[in-house]
Amino acid sequence: MSSLIKHSRMDDAQEYMEEAGQNLRRFEKELQDVSLSDAFSRNSSMDISSFLRFADSF
Repeated sequence: MSSLIKHSRMDDAQEYMEEAGQNLRRFEKELQDVSLSDAFSRNSSMDISSFLRFADSF
């Protein structure tokens, strides 16, 4: 009986590990999206400041 419980818990642990792996992959993708949007934000702000510098000369 105790071995059945142990195997059941091992199966549960395996499912938790698989779910954790999926969640980590999803989180990694989210971090990549944030990195891309941060890069876009920095480029956008540089474009705006360049435009303001150009407009300020008039």
